[in-house]
Amino acid sequence: ALSFGQMFVIFQQLSVLSQIDVRWPPPLSDLLSFLKIVTLNLSMLRIECIAPVSPLARYGARVMLVVSIFIQLLLIHLAVVVFGYRGDWRVRATSLWGSMGTTMMALLLSIVSGMVGPLQCMDHPNGHRTMRGEDAVVCWNDEFGSDHQ
Repeated sequence: ALSFGQMFVIFQQLSVLSQIDVRWPPPLSDLLSFLKIVTLNLSMLRIECIAPVSPLARYGARVMLVVSIFIQLLLIHLAVVVFGYRGDWRVRATSLWGSMGTTMMALLLSIVSGMVGPLQCMDHPNGHRTMRGEDAVVCWNDEFGSDHQ
């Protein structure tokens, strides 16, 4: 489990390299595009091919994915305690907190990069700034309103 956790963290760190504006050679670029799933980047699934999805809905889905992982972990723990340990909650509570802490540490880089994603803007030659990864979202421009659209 420890080796898997370390490998997961290394994959997340490598996937951060794909966010840098550098053209990586084909073997590394293929690996980095594959590792986007490790950072909970749902754009890799191409949901837009089935139904139109707004950038706000994509962001909300990314946040809810993290929440759903913790809910699933809690439900699995509850089932194991009820059926395997006859409801001995006090003895098994430490294993729940330990597994949630391990999951939080494994997903920390994904959570942080997902939450600060809307704050990463790129400058364009026309003077506008758009959100990195979402070219249709204009960053804080008085012409379009004061909100981060």
